[in-house]
Amino acid sequence: MNRSTLIKEAKEVYTKNQLLEIESAIDFATKAHRAQKRLSGEPYITHPLSVASKLIDWGMDCDSVIAGLLHDTVEDTDTTLEKIENLELVITFLAQKIEIQTNIVCKQSDAIREINTSLEDGI
Repeated sequence: MNRSTLIKEAKEVYTKNQLLEIESAIDFATKAHRAQKRLSGEPYITHPLSVASKLIDWGMDCDSVIAGLLHDTVEDTDTTLEKIENLELVITFLAQKIEIQTNIVCKQSDAIREINTSLEDGI
């Protein structure tokens, strides 16, 4: 996942002002993670970009996408919540919220798979 692909996906869903907020969050997260690499050797920013892409696919609102982009900045960099709040992104949030939402969606998906498997076994 890269910046231009995510912006292309977001353009189909969000307003012009929301896109500006998303772009600001991408730039902020990219700068915060600039020195980090994933185990694969890819730049770390590919992870937050992928999270944001998944949130767009799930139909989440703009604030959730921004939270997805920024969710590791406080945990994995020297960025503070105060720095994020100073971005003038119109939102203030706790980065942990996106982790909670993701866990809920994953648990719901697992439950649906279990129901489908049970139904298929019964047919």
